[in-house]
Amino acid sequence: MRVLAVDPAFKNTGYVVFESGESEWIPLACRVIRPKTLSGKQLARAKMGKIAHNRNRCVEIFTELLETIQRYDVGVLVAEELGGTQSSAAARGFGMSDAILACVVEVAKIEAYWYSNKAIKKVFTGIVDSDKNRMVLEACKKWPDFTEEHFPEGKAILRKYAQHAEHLADAMAVMTCAERTDNLLDIFKDS
Repeated sequence: MRVLAVDPAFKNTGYVVFESGESEWIPLACRVIRPKTLSGKQLARAKMGKIAHNRNRCVEIFTELLETIQRYDVGVLVAEELGGTQSSAAARGFGMSDAILACVVEVAKIEAYWYSNKAIKKVFTGIVDSDKNRMVLEACKKWPDFTEEHFPEGKAILRKYAQHAEHLADAMAVMTCAERTDNLLDIFKDS
């Protein structure tokens, strides 16, 4: 059984594909999707409005997630449940990201589970308000071989977390929360 763990966002969507092992989930592949962002001048030159540009970004995220599910034969998607923003722009981004995931799940016809940010952090680090550095360090501790290869920032994480590693670590934390909260490994061994 394979699971796609997602840290959804409109600017940086991190995901990690996991496969069930004997007693743990093993990360297989990962990526951070960063749709191209155009400035106002670039939009004008391209004769494209912001709404059309945002639509293109949604399609880019949707397409990559769906292709990843198909390529790795993923059966379940687990993701952070978005919310708690104070800015209208962030709220729009959260809404679009959530809609993208809902569409991916519907088109791919797979199961999906969502988890709150606080639950994810509590399960992954033991601290509800863990910062990004702590999340990255925890991912490095839990999956050292995988993170060494896929977190290109390596030792710099200790000085300042890098954006790439941050989103992958959050996806890994979602998987840990799913595993412990819903006993995914046991569920799929029984099926």
